[in-house]
Amino acid sequence: MIFNQNKSLTLIELILAITLVGVIILGINSINIFSHYQVISSDRRAKLQNDLSYCLDHITKEGLRAIGNEKVFGLNSAVNVSGSRLSFFIDGNKNGRIDGVNTSTGATGDYWIRYSLASNQLSYCSTCTTATSCSNCSVLSNKITAFTPFKSANFSSGTYIDVAITGRWDPGSAVSADNPEASMRSTIQLPSVSSQ
Repeated sequence: MIFNQNKSLTLIELILAITLVGVIILGINSINIFSHYQVISSDRRAKLQNDLSYCLDHITKEGLRAIGNEKVFGLNSAVNVSGSRLSFFIDGNKNGRIDGVNTSTGATGDYWIRYSLASNQLSYCSTCTTATSCSNCSVLSNKITAFTPFKSANFSSGTYIDVAITGRWDPGSAVSADNPEASMRSTIQLPSVSSQ
């Protein structure tokens, strides 16, 4: 008896093998795309949170240098909040008193600093002459969509500023998985500002 020992692949077997390899490749590719998307989204969220944290730290650090007595010198004489603008009166020469520029020596005394939001840019203005006007400004962040400072109305617990800040990776686009939004809030107790 003679047996035919020829083995070959049929077309059906070949199609099944190609289909299985294709499914495996598509599965690996979809995992790769999903992982890449998640890494980009997480990276953007982390960078945005770092940006917001930097802004709040800057505001807190400068706010702790504020000086004044709003009962003696009038409302908004030490801290001025107007919409999305926050100004602090700073003890520039660190003598613990409210004084101005010494015109005879040219030494700098106290001054205002201001934070304001315009066109998604949070600006910091240093050494301002008044709480509302300043020309020496720099941008802290250009990803801010909301900046809401609030000055305490209950003066029995001291003067404090509550600052809420919201940012988006691309402020001009809607919130999505690849355009994350984050919000942070901080309360600044102003030890050198008296309201009583």
